[in-house]
Amino acid sequence: MTVEDQRLARASRLIRRGVRLRQTDLPTSRFVTQEIEAGRAGALRLDDLRTHFAATGAKAQLTVWWNGAALDRLVDRAHAQIVEAAAVVLTRSGFRVRVEHTFNDYGERGSIDLFAGHDQARAVFVGEAKSEWGSLEETLRRQDMKVRLAAKLAQEAFGWRPRIVANVLVLPDDSTSRRIVQRHNATLHAYAMRARDIRAWMHRPDRTIAGIWFLSNAALVRHESSETGESGVSGSTG
Repeated sequence: MTVEDQRLARASRLIRRGVRLRQTDLPTSRFVTQEIEAGRAGALRLDDLRTHFAATGAKAQLTVWWNGAALDRLVDRAHAQIVEAAAVVLTRSGFRVRVEHTFNDYGERGSIDLFAGHDQARAVFVGEAKSEWGSLEETLRRQDMKVRLAAKLAQEAFGWRPRIVANVLVLPDDSTSRRIVQRHNATLHAYAMRARDIRAWMHRPDRTIAGIWFLSNAALVRHESSETGESGVSGSTG
């Protein structure tokens, strides 16, 4: 029995009793609950663990550690690279860029990874950067809220109400991102525009758009090299 399994066993017993549920009240089999609370969670499927804890109002998450640090740190670094590289492209295209722009509008709060305004065109770019996918439905729900608030937020941030809004998901241009987008093509049908057309729009923002910007590895490498003082890598920006 590992320390992690012991913690899961104790957590299950405490939470289940706290919400006054019997082992037989849970949607997973009684066997699953008994295995968890006996400290044998390691022998079960992850889906069974998630279902078991979700039924008690809790959330079970798997955290991966590597070289003594939580993998979240590496994910955060990858996310920051995408945001900063995209911000460089937007700035060069004449946008004023706000990174991680926070807002709180009558209880609707959060932050926009890339919030950029083009003064002449009165166009605003609302970008959600993803180094990896979590819940697609939650991502789109949150992004819809940010786009809905874009006019008010642009007035506060840039001093004008936008005529044009760009709703863009910014992803690394790799096989994993493209495979996920392809798999959820029906859900993402509204995000029809892709990198080439999005880049063209940045130079001439003339209409409201929604799309997925696959940011090329060359752009990310150039950004990382500029931070370390190394020479850039030639190639087209995604």
